[in-house]
Amino acid sequence: SDGLNGVLGEDRLAELIHEHTTDSAEELVERLVQAALDAGGTDNVTVAVVRVLPEIPDVSMEDAETVSSSEA
Repeated sequence: SDGLNGVLGEDRLAELIHEHTTDSAEELVERLVQAALDAGGTDNVTVAVVRVLPEIPDVSMEDAETVSSSEA
């Protein structure tokens, strides 16, 4: 939406996201909306935040059995 990136620009968006990486998704959304409004945004501001987690490798049943038997 131009209500957010049209007012803040990509560099400022990246800076805000980097500064608030430990915030919850809801807190980050609120900060981004407020930053757009504070910067003089007059358009509707819609923000969606998606946290991308690192990929966790699949564990095969053989690996799981090895771990299980070595702990016993």
